Amino acid sequence: MTVRINQMLSLRIEMLLANGFAKQDILTELKKGTFAREHQIGDRIVDFTLLIDFAADHWPECEKAVQDGYRVTFHTINGVKSLLAVKFGLQDERDYQDKGDHLDGIQLSDADVEWLQSVLAMNWRVVDQEEKGSDPKVVQIRLAAPQE
Repeated sequence: MTVRINQMLSLRIEMLLANGFAKQDILTELKKGTFAREHQIGDRIVDFTLLIDFAADHWPECEKAVQDGYRVTFHTINGVKSLLAVKFGLQDERDYQDKGDHLDGIQLSDADVEWLQSVLAMNWRVVDQEEKGSDPKVVQIRLAAPQE
């Protein structure tokens, strides 16, 4: 069963992975209680207290989320945009268009689309915008309709 975590935990995990931290190193430091509360990520210092507390209170879920993946419980549109920036380096207006209730023109590989579909909260859908087989894929991320 997939672990469900909030979007802030998701972003903290993805920040670490995107900045060269190995999954096993993250887990080892969290388990030993020696993971630093603050890390330099790019040009800023990021607080990881939320992740540290999650690991202390919910170790099996934390370990599974870092090692095997997760699904986010709920995303805001800004949370989706932050995930695209952290995981793929994509920026609004440069790499896709924010249409208010959906994001258009996102170019991702098949593997990246598959990953995104697996982690996005159930209130969002990834939809192909171009013919199948294009590489990279061009997709839209939109709110799921109530019946979906």
